[in-house]
This record gives sequence, structure tokens and C-alpha cells, in this order.
Amino acid sequence: MKFIAAAKLPLLLERLGRHSQVYAPVAVDGRVWLSPWTGEDIAGGYVNPVNSLKTLVYPQTEAVLEFEGGETDVTVREASPPAPQVIFGGRPCDAAGLDLIARVFMEGPFVDELFRRRREATTIMTVACRQAAPSCFCRAMGLSPASERGSDVLFFPGPEGYLVEALTEAGEQILEQAAGLLDDATGDQARRACQELPVPLAGDLNTVRLTPEEGFEHPYWEHLARRCRSCGTCTYLCPTCYCTALFDVTRGTRGRRLRGWDCCQFKDFLLMAGGHNARPQKKQRVRNRFLHKLSYHPANYGEQACVGCGRCVDNCPVCLHMAGVLKDLGEVERA
Repeated sequence: MKFIAAAKLPLLLERLGRHSQVYAPVAVDGRVWLSPWTGEDIAGGYVNPVNSLKTLVYPQTEAVLEFEGGETDVTVREASPPAPQVIFGGRPCDAAGLDLIARVFMEGPFVDELFRRRREATTIMTVACRQAAPSCFCRAMGLSPASERGSDVLFFPGPEGYLVEALTEAGEQILEQAAGLLDDATGDQARRACQELPVPLAGDLNTVRLTPEEGFEHPYWEHLARRCRSCGTCTYLCPTCYCTALFDVTRGTRGRRLRGWDCCQFKDFLLMAGGHNARPQKKQRVRNRFLHKLSYHPANYGEQACVGCGRCVDNCPVCLHMAGVLKDLGEVERA
């Protein structure tokens, strides 16, 4: 491990910003966001930024292609390639969530080129957690406040600076660019980095596997649906949700095809052109959200689509606690 003093961190970000867009945690109106860093103070003392790493690698809205129509033909241009970017200050749970999405878009015969190019142009420098919110449950999902999954560099914060560990080749390149700013970490510093981690809500929730056959018509879904407001906050803030819709924006003979986030909790999510809606009832939509995370995704990828970040808990207007739902569904599974 290496050590970088807190006063030298802005110098490192300045160096990285010469060739990449740098994002860092910045306080805005009392809340911390991963935002373009332009030299302002780097926020500390937060558990999770409002936005996850997903928002910077899989944007809420992005151009897929541009087109221009003539009298006899249409010219189509691909979206511009993404610029290199470095993200500092995301949490390990968010990096694991981004890696989970990467499996969906980059594994198998059908690769999402938009996602692949942006992910390969992104270097992720996560910061291990020194505190846990009541809503955090990463350990219950098989992760930890210092999980390495999805990170290129892992920072361990301390009173005077950060211990730094490169985890990938891209992370090694970051440390090379930090030449002159890093010192060798002492043995005591390295031991403290691992001993001072918080203990979020524990348990063993990452083994819950509810198959559609076991619980498709269980009355529990109606219980959840009565509480849910279908606002979509949970899916938009979730670091592992990835549903999108395509739409065209035109002006005269020119236009762009855009991809934007969608939400399975919205009433019109599966509304067809002919007027048929495959999930007209709220119970069906709520059920699909949890079955996707606990059944469909594990069937395809061998793991749940949740990393225990707690954002859906903190921001849900009716306090639907994901960990609570997992415990309840575990009881359904054993019944």
C-alpha cells in the first residue's frame, strides 16, 4: 500500500485532469454529489453520494446516433466516442453495482457498445467507508465497506490522508501519475485500514432466491403494492437498475436517437403501441421489480441485483426497506 496526504489529493486530481474529466464528491445544498471537479473542496463525512457511479458510466440520457434526412436518403452517424474520465470518491458498493451492470452489457454474444466504450474510458477510484448509515446492508449482500469489486484504485481514509491500493492495470497507471505525491505506507497504517471498517447491517440476505413458481401469487405482493407510490425513486437511484427506452428527437430534417432511463414501476412501462399493457396492476409491477433482483437476474448471472447501498431505503417516501423485503421473502421461500 501507498499513502497520500490529504493536502496532496487535489494535486493528484489536477494531474489526472490534464488528460481526463475528473469527478469527485462535491457538496451542493447540503448533499454530496459526484460532480465534475474544478478545484473546489472535496466533500467528506458522507456515507453515499446522492448519485451512484452508474450515472457517470450509464447516463440518464445519452445519444445513440444522429441522423439527417434528404429527399432520397438518410445519413446516420454514430454517437461521438466518450472522453476519458476518472471518478474519485464513489463507494465500494457502487463499484460492485457498476460491475454487475457491466456483466449484463458486456458479457455474452450481444455487447452494448455505448456502455463498453464509456466503461473502458473510465477509471474508478473508490473510497472505503469509515461509517455506515442505518440503511446500509452491504455485508448482508456478500460485500464489505472495503470491497474491491469493480474498483481500479481503493482509498482508505484516515485522519491525515489516505492509504492507496491499486487493484488493476488502470489503477497502477494512476499510481504512476501520482509519482512524488505518494509515500510507502507503514505496517501500522495498513493494519488500521482493515481494522477500522464499520459493520453495516449484517446477516445473509444474498442467498434469498425466490422463484416465480414459489411466490408469483403470494399475497405479500399485494401488501407491498398498497404501500408503493410508483414514483420510481428506487430504480432511478439504484446502482444496479438498468432499464431504458429509446426515443427520437427531431428538428426539421435532423434528429438524434436518445436512450434514457425507464422504470418498471411506471404505469406505462409495458404499454404497447396497440394499447395493451402487460402489467396494468401495481402489484404486478412491484412483484416484477423484486423477482428481477431475486430470481431472473440470479438465474442468468448467479447473483442478486442488489449491493446493499441503502439509497432506496433512504429516499423511498413510504420507507420500503429492501433488506426488510429480503427478510420477508426469505420467510416466504422457507414456507
